[in-house]
Amino acid sequence: MRNSLIIFAKAPLPGKVMTRLGKSIGMRNASAIYKRMLYRLIGRLVAGHDYSIELWCSPDTKHPFFRKCSREFDIHLKSQHGSGLGERMMNAFRESARDSAKTILIGSDIIAMDTSDIELAINHLDSCDVVLMPTFDGGYGMIAMKNTSPHLFMNMEWSTSRVLNKTVSRVSRLGLDYRLLDTRRDVDTHKDYIAMSRAVYISTTFVMG
Repeated sequence: MRNSLIIFAKAPLPGKVMTRLGKSIGMRNASAIYKRMLYRLIGRLVAGHDYSIELWCSPDTKHPFFRKCSREFDIHLKSQHGSGLGERMMNAFRESARDSAKTILIGSDIIAMDTSDIELAINHLDSCDVVLMPTFDGGYGMIAMKNTSPHLFMNMEWSTSRVLNKTVSRVSRLGLDYRLLDTRRDVDTHKDYIAMSRAVYISTTFVMG
């Protein structure tokens, strides 16, 4: 069986994505940046990849930008389903596990990620059960597993500085082995965006008005 990469993404609608950044630069500008970031991320991850790629979309796959990504990068689109983030992640893992040896799930706000990061996670799963990529805000931008563990996702308080620590605690209580990759910066605020755009080029042309 092949390995699978799942990318969680939201429809790039003003006021629905990167709202913390939007408070500084405007919601339309923030949504435009989100589109550029996601497009660039997918482009980096399809380069020379040896795994299937699925873009799991919220609220559904109907947004024209998702269709554009599917056409240009030849990736599959699926709709996220579940009552909260944890349930949506769990459902994605369960569905992927039906025909995948290993599954990697990432968010769409860490653009400094490429195929080498995915391959590293896949290789680590030969000797452990869970791989996590921490973020500087206390969360994680990647989780990779061979077998679905629902307890890692359910009743989790997301978008806090304790998500990673709580997840690692749950992994340990379940008796699972884990590996942590290098910590990365995700883009939530204007400060994050400036720091990231210096490290990885993103067009900074805003949509004014």
